[in-house]
Amino acid sequence: METHAPGLPPAQPAPASGASRLLSGCALILLTACCAFYLSGALVRLATRGELVLRQAGLEETRLWLVRQPESSGLGLSDSRRISGEQAENRVCLRTRIRFLLLRSDGSRTALEECRCYDLRGEAWIAGPSCTAPGGLP
Repeated sequence: METHAPGLPPAQPAPASGASRLLSGCALILLTACCAFYLSGALVRLATRGELVLRQAGLEETRLWLVRQPESSGLGLSDSRRISGEQAENRVCLRTRIRFLLLRSDGSRTALEECRCYDLRGEAWIAGPSCTAPGGLP
């Protein structure tokens, strides 16, 4: 079944109008400006406070901080994830991975992993004993 007039080629979609391309270009520029504004704000906050912390849920967080020691300087990144327990319980165990990107180093800082349990006492989480995480972490 033909959807176009007999003897004429099928209709082609109309090319994007100048207004449509202009709108797409403006949207792209606005998105780029918003990303640049957010990134510059994050860098200013990192420089003034020395750290950025993104909390996911409860005790779980991702943290970026400046390392400013006479023998080492650069960035540190830690990432804490729950491996057992629930927030509603009185004990939660977290695996924390710590990595460093150092511009100047004395060699003492390396990537670390830690497993620690936290106990809820009143409204505060208190660091408890080390735990054994899946994968053989002590």
